[in-house]
Amino acid sequence: MTEQTACDLSEYLSYHYDEIHAYLSGRFGSEGFAEEIISDLLFYLWNTPMTALPQQAMQNILMLAGRLGNYRKQRQKLIRDDLQIKHYQVAASLSALDGVALNKG
Repeated sequence: MTEQTACDLSEYLSYHYDEIHAYLSGRFGSEGFAEEIISDLLFYLWNTPMTALPQQAMQNILMLAGRLGNYRKQRQKLIRDDLQIKHYQVAASLSALDGVALNKG
């Protein structure tokens, strides 16, 4: 049995950037979003080094990137929904104030 050397995932991600970027662009529908995910993942891997066997490196990178992308999308949706609720609350408050101003005048 031959012993395999583990590879650093940040180096692997840098080397396979184009392939991973293409995959994430297709998965999330945005090249810019894919670049954000890769940048964040590289930052994480530089600060928290991880290794994997060469045959598992791509799988690990795509799993990490997918989880990060899903988390980001979910977070964006929550923020968007929260802003929409606040918009409706402000609109309702303004409508109520308009009604009060009309009744006083």
